Amino acid sequence: MSEKYRLYYDEPMEKKNAIGKDDPIKIEVFDVTNKEWMDTKSLISDQAAKGYEEVSLVGPFGNLVEGGKYFVKIVEELPEDED
Repeated sequence: MSEKYRLYYDEPMEKKNAIGKDDPIKIEVFDVTNKEWMDTKSLISDQAAKGYEEVSLVGPFGNLVEGGKYFVKIVEELPEDED
């Protein structure tokens, strides 16, 4: 199974109180298929669960630094912020 999403490496640490909770949080997720970042309301877990996708973490230089440690379930894709 190939990965569908990626997160910035620091997002899980910044949102550590939300990991494993049932309240969606606003988080930026990279869609690997469409090759774009999107604002979402998502759930984050540190355990695999039904409906969650395994994510890799993207480091400060765009490199993949870790995979298989976190899982995300996108509840809602938010509209793009207009500049």
